[in-house]
Amino acid sequence: MFKLFKAIFKAQKKYLAFFGIVPLLLTTAMIPVECPECEGRGVVSSTGMHNVTVVRLTYTTDINPVVGCNNYLAYKSSIHLVLLNSGEDNAHGYINMVLLDVSVGKIITTQTVTAEIPASTEAAYDFDITFQVYVDNPPITRVAAEVVNSDVQCISCNGKGTVAANYWPLVYVMKDSLKASQRIDKPWTPPPWEEPWEDL
Repeated sequence: MFKLFKAIFKAQKKYLAFFGIVPLLLTTAMIPVECPECEGRGVVSSTGMHNVTVVRLTYTTDINPVVGCNNYLAYKSSIHLVLLNSGEDNAHGYINMVLLDVSVGKIITTQTVTAEIPASTEAAYDFDITFQVYVDNPPITRVAAEVVNSDVQCISCNGKGTVAANYWPLVYVMKDSLKASQRIDKPWTPPPWEEPWEDL
């Protein structure tokens, strides 16, 4: 008799576990929470540049007409740029150097350079860049720098920014390895680069 009650009790425990855990899993599967890998952004940086910020930019610019080309000006800029990588991983990616029309706040043209910034480091770079501009009346300009994040879709949330609550612990534990799997040593295809005019 005792063995019979013991068997029944064991069976009841199994049913209780089944009917307790399964509804919990089903419920948490329908509750969206912020993805721990991309922190709700839906994208992650393939180059680590999302942790890079522009600390300081100074420059000097010489403006010269392009010989034989009416209304073309060459803005030859010597740029000193200081970048900070506040992340724990090295970053290697792109910086857009932008020539702005100050009077209207409009981008006139852009040149792209590459930079490699070690983890938790502030690094300085010097670039000599020629912006080629077609203008009727030369505007008042300034040079600015913009970090290119090189974002790719987060594989944990498929770009949604959220994951199921029951999936969150697994993603949280594996987020570093998941991010590493989406990193590349160097960007695959560089943005288009405009070669300076040979006769400048």
